This record gives sequence, structure tokens and C-alpha cells, in this order.
Amino acid sequence: MRTENYKNGQKIFTTGDKAVFFYVIKKGSVKLCFEGLSELSIVEISEGSYFGEYELMKGEEDEGRSFSCYANEDETVILKISKEIFTDMFLNRDSKMGDEFKKIAKARAEEISVGIKLVEDLLKKF
Repeated sequence: MRTENYKNGQKIFTTGDKAVFFYVIKKGSVKLCFEGLSELSIVEISEGSYFGEYELMKGEEDEGRSFSCYANEDETVILKISKEIFTDMFLNRDSKMGDEFKKIAKARAEEISVGIKLVEDLLKKF
């Protein structure tokens, strides 16, 4: 585990990057975007929340990150937890916690689907 600091607009990961971390937002916020469209966020995630669990739970089928992620505020502070620690702590040891992550990942996937639709609709207008 390690803590990293990001400035507004700084990239945390890129579409296609291998999913090797789970992220907890200690301060600030982030936005998930299509690569090359950082000004159009699909979803914003705030301080005290987390992200990156979906790809970690896909296991060996991982094809990389689905979106790019950018800090959305100056002084965004992220705790990065490795895939191995995430899997051991939350999926292998505690099946209730794993079940909760699966529910949250499903809800977030639905939220992201709505965001994707909004961005696609907006892009059609150009």
C-alpha cells in the first residue's frame, strides 16, 4: 500500500492499463473518462470512496482498465492497494466483504453505463 498525491487533471491510469491496484480517495475526487476525452467525465468519485474494484474482481480475464482516470481537484490524495492485498483482504478472507464489493461493482457498472450513454449522446451532437 502506498499513498500518492495528484494535481487537478493529472492522469492516474489510462484505458488499457493493467489493473494492478485498488484505489481509496483520501482527499479530493477523481473522474473516469474515455481516453482522449478528459473534459467529459463518465462518472465522478469523491473523497472517502473507492474505485478500481471491478477490474480486480474480473480475475485472469482482465483486459485492462476500461476508462482513463484523472484527478479532479488539486491535492487529490489516493491510497493505492495492490491487487494481491485487495484479493487477500477483501475476497479470500471475508466472503461477506467480497459479496458487498460485487454488489457495489454492479451498481457502479450501471452508473457508468448511464454516463457512457450521456457522453455518446453528447458526441452525436457534434
